[in-house]
Amino acid sequence: MRAVQMDVHGGPEVLTVREVPEPVCGPGEVLVRTVASSLNPVDWKTRAWEETGPALPATLGWDLAGIVVASRAPGFAPGDRVLAMSAQIATGLGTWAELVALPERLLTPAPTTLSLVEAAALPLAGTAAVQAVAALRPRPGGRLRVRVAEHHPVGRVRTAHERFEAGGLPGKVVLLF
Repeated sequence: MRAVQMDVHGGPEVLTVREVPEPVCGPGEVLVRTVASSLNPVDWKTRAWEETGPALPATLGWDLAGIVVASRAPGFAPGDRVLAMSAQIATGLGTWAELVALPERLLTPAPTTLSLVEAAALPLAGTAAVQAVAALRPRPGGRLRVRVAEHHPVGRVRTAHERFEAGGLPGKVVLLF
């Protein structure tokens, strides 16, 4: 299976799409086939800054939208559409892979009103948005929406990072698996 990994810290050129062993779904875990994942500032900071992140080589990525393929947790079954935020720096679990095994507590059902490509933009940025909305207490009737500026196949992860870091995009950059 393919995963985006890095062996050293640096620019987008250190990202490599490579074949890695498929993960095994352990007790209390859910195995998810990744449909899409988005880029976040923490992803490029983990890639670029030597003092941040998991041991190398590392699979990067915090956000995930996909389909459950196996479950050893009671809350999810094969075929379920899910979102996850791996908290990669704390857990060491990256989401930029075709298959990802995650503890059940890191997953939630994906909204049915969005495609999984759009939903991939939600986990980390959506958490920040919910916190901001709670702090601002806007008037009822306000509407938030997901904005995906670009999507790139996982084989073009370096290009996705270059576009993301250049800034000025009106939404998230999403990787497609």
